[in-house]
Amino acid sequence: MRVLVLEPARTPQSPSWTAFQYDVSHPGRGGRLAAIAGIGSYLLWRSPRSPVVLDGWLEHFTPNELSANYAIVRGRPGAPTDVERLRVGAVITRDRRAAQLLEAHGFVVKASGPGDAEYLARDSHR
Repeated sequence: MRVLVLEPARTPQSPSWTAFQYDVSHPGRGGRLAAIAGIGSYLLWRSPRSPVVLDGWLEHFTPNELSANYAIVRGRPGAPTDVERLRVGAVITRDRRAAQLLEAHGFVVKASGPGDAEYLARDSHR
């Protein structure tokens, strides 16, 4: 005999849930959010007031904008200059090297969870 047990559907926990929730609760003031394109699209859907650097419509952005955004999120050389050029006030990243580089340039971790992406912001922005 086989038994089938049904239960309510569970919403899968996003790996960046803490960072997402922080941004939704604290919409941008004085700066844009740098993150990977999927995160930008999700945040625009959840909180249209979140000023993201880029979203999933990658064809709407110049190669320089795409490259600068990903330099920031991944901690590549030139990221601090790109932060200023793109007017970035917050970043969601899973890259610890990127987080350390941002912290060295005045960003503060505002939200993170175990194994989660970090939400960093300029202390005066969010």
